[in-house]
Amino acid sequence: MYKNYKKMTKANKKKKYYCPRCKNEKIIDFDDFIHCPKCNLDFDKEFFGVVDDENMLSRQELGGFIDVFNDEEKKNLLENEL
Repeated sequence: MYKNYKKMTKANKKKKYYCPRCKNEKIIDFDDFIHCPKCNLDFDKEFFGVVDDENMLSRQELGGFIDVFNDEEKKNLLENEL
């Protein structure tokens, strides 16, 4: 158990994560995302180093886009049934 924990912490220490919105370095580091307690936003780790900070969307913002598309799809389905 402790050997795996050391490997996990070493892997997490390789890359320094921070909040791309407020630049806060005191974040909560989860396996696949980080949480900024200051902004109360979550960011996927896979976007770090790929997307510029100013263009990186939080999980909450991404969820908003998905909701809009789902609502539009439901609207189209209802219109087609009539």
